[in-house]
Amino acid sequence: MILYNLSLLLTAPLIIPFLFWRLVTGKETADSLWHKLGAYRFENPPTGGIWIHAVSVGETNAAVPLVDLLAKSQKRPIIFSVSTQTGMKVAQTRLAGKAFCVYFPFDFPFAVNRALALFAPAAVIFMETEIWPNFMRYARRRGVKTVLINGRISDRSFGNYQRIKWLVAPALGDFDLLLMQSAADAERITALGTLAGTVRIGGNIKFDRPLPNLSEKKAITAEFGLPDGIPVVVFASTHPGEDELFCGVTRELIAEGLSFFPVIVPRHIERAQKVAALCRDAGFAPRLRTAMETGGDILILNTIGELARLYGGAAVAVMGGSFIPHGGQNPLEPAGWEVPVIFGPHMENFREISSLFLNAGAAANAADAAALKGALCRWLKEPARAREMGVRGRELLIQNSGALKKTADAIGNLLE
Repeated sequence: MILYNLSLLLTAPLIIPFLFWRLVTGKETADSLWHKLGAYRFENPPTGGIWIHAVSVGETNAAVPLVDLLAKSQKRPIIFSVSTQTGMKVAQTRLAGKAFCVYFPFDFPFAVNRALALFAPAAVIFMETEIWPNFMRYARRRGVKTVLINGRISDRSFGNYQRIKWLVAPALGDFDLLLMQSAADAERITALGTLAGTVRIGGNIKFDRPLPNLSEKKAITAEFGLPDGIPVVVFASTHPGEDELFCGVTRELIAEGLSFFPVIVPRHIERAQKVAALCRDAGFAPRLRTAMETGGDILILNTIGELARLYGGAAVAVMGGSFIPHGGQNPLEPAGWEVPVIFGPHMENFREISSLFLNAGAAANAADAAALKGALCRWLKEPARAREMGVRGRELLIQNSGALKKTADAIGNLLE
């Protein structure tokens, strides 16, 4: 821990200008930086509650049902923290009146101690693979229960953690309970140095999402200005390097006579204008979701929190982050709408989920642009087959639910 804090101190001269750059470029606000430095300027903050930390949008959406369950069963205030501005916007919208939303502090001792002293939580719940050595150490010293839920260790993370096991193992040892998504995740986190008896398999709470109402599909088509009568293909949560690939595949399929309407959803909305320019270079007439206009032959979704609903208007969803070495994106949201999914070769962050989908015949795996083109061509020419795969995806959600209650019960037992 001394070596870790010394490294933080030595990198401070680099961190300060980096934070200033984030402030100037709009990636941080004055409020988010004050929060992250432990300077929460609240007159009457909730104390003695349950603090839940979710990094960004995906984890925030997954945690909403858990907030509802814990608020009812524990009768304690809920503090909900995020690390990104997009996560904060979603949290403030979806948890209004349910949780006190803040930014999570940087892992400096002074910031961590100020945050823990201010909120004095009974427990802190971390989503997925959040490990902060100083926060964990000072929480334990204050008698705060700490839990990792929905835990997963990707191939890349496992290798990285092994290289710094001297730092990770003590932090993992400070957890009172680690609920992992699968047996493989449990084995990996145990190998990194957890204490005996603290690791359990809790399942994946993302399967416990409320199922959308399928009767709303027609209304969604009108809501997003999607053309009626032709299939819509959503290229979801795309990253740099994928937009060109998706535009190229779309252009080739249309040139071969297939009729469909493409929608590109950049993972980070600040890239929307660049993606629109790429689409124009490929010969398309793109339309931004925020633009007060109609028409165009491709839609760029540049809003936060609408992708989950947009899937309701899709015939097929192609998962971004999987055609480059990023680790993929979560296919559960389109599955809720009975939309079949196609993902690329890089689904390391969703290894178990992607395997379940492939084994159930609810998804297709495309190794490259040619394979993606072939899969889209088959599904667009055989819509009944695509719909059947979509139905299987929704059934998977129902069959694998139950982790949410198991997680809430485990937290409740720990608090008792």
